[in-house]
Amino acid sequence: MIVLPRKLFLMAAAAIFMLQSASAGAAETEYPCMDELERFCKDVQPAAGLLVTCLNGHVEELSPSCRAKVERSLKRIEEATKLCEPDIQKFCADVTPGQGRVLNCMKSKLELLSPACREKVVQYGGHVPKKPSAHE
Repeated sequence: MIVLPRKLFLMAAAAIFMLQSASAGAAETEYPCMDELERFCKDVQPAAGLLVTCLNGHVEELSPSCRAKVERSLKRIEEATKLCEPDIQKFCADVTPGQGRVLNCMKSKLELLSPACREKVVQYGGHVPKKPSAHE
């Protein structure tokens, strides 16, 4: 396991949070939640919405810019969940939500998902499997 210095870890966590919540095509150069991540979520591993969930648990204590970022992220997560609901029911109905379990299940079924849901799963950390070439 790679151990990162604390400051680097927090910057990586903030970067992941920003990437997951950034709107398509928008380049964000600031990290409005850096202080809040250090104060409230320093022990949370960056993964599948855990940082957003942690920050949302402290919503009244967040700076206005961080609160806005968290609200936008939660809205995107809610939209993705609604969009993927049929696929979640079809492929991951037996998975207990929380700690990224549903997203991990969806990632494992990526090639079976509807195109719109697949796009959201890829956006939130999935990958697009390479199709084998004719020579493999």
